[in-house]
Amino acid sequence: MNKHTIPYKLYPVTDADKRRTIVLYHGWGSSVASYDNWGKSLSAKGFQVVIPELLYHDTRSPLQNYHDKSVLNEYFWKAVFWMIDEAREFLLPFYEKREDIILIGSSFGGFIASGIFSSIPYLGGLVNINGTGAFCSFENNIRAFSGEAPLSGGELQKFLTYDPLEKRVNKAPILLLHGDLDSVIPIQSKREYEQYLRRSTDTVNFITYKDVNHTITLEMEQDLFDWLERHYER
Repeated sequence: MNKHTIPYKLYPVTDADKRRTIVLYHGWGSSVASYDNWGKSLSAKGFQVVIPELLYHDTRSPLQNYHDKSVLNEYFWKAVFWMIDEAREFLLPFYEKREDIILIGSSFGGFIASGIFSSIPYLGGLVNINGTGAFCSFENNIRAFSGEAPLSGGELQKFLTYDPLEKRVNKAPILLLHGDLDSVIPIQSKREYEQYLRRSTDTVNFITYKDVNHTITLEMEQDLFDWLERHYER
């Protein structure tokens, strides 16, 4: 780790090879260590890679049972919003130009990455894997499924403050990857996010995976690597 106020793991490359910095946000209940192979693979392709510790994970007040419904209700969105808020300061040491930063997020990390991408202008790219950027509608759909009341009042205003669908679209390259049988983050939420983005930009590439649930397949990994190679040549 390092002396940054927010712990992270860095996978460096030499200045001669460096193209961009990838900031990688992992999934709910996962860890920095679980993305070590990705960090090494992406670094070998010429990217500096930064994997930050996320709130309520690793050394940052980790939770006991990430998939307990009461834990999810209490901490999931709190962590998403917190990570979006701290990103501006966290990212600052890693670029000379904001266009040098590419955000990649998986599931929970996809929410975070999309929220940051919509709140900080001129970032260089976004990859959202099995997550969404349609915050309010996703939460309301989850609540409807559980028989709960939709967002309202101050709670709704809080969500609207962070929801990418309420913000100007960044027109840098965007890659959306999602399994069509995802039972955790239903693909319809990602389609809604895609449709919003496409109203403002033609930089979106949305790839779906037949008969895939909430996981990252080897095909997804390869599609990610190919997309990075196409859009961010040396």
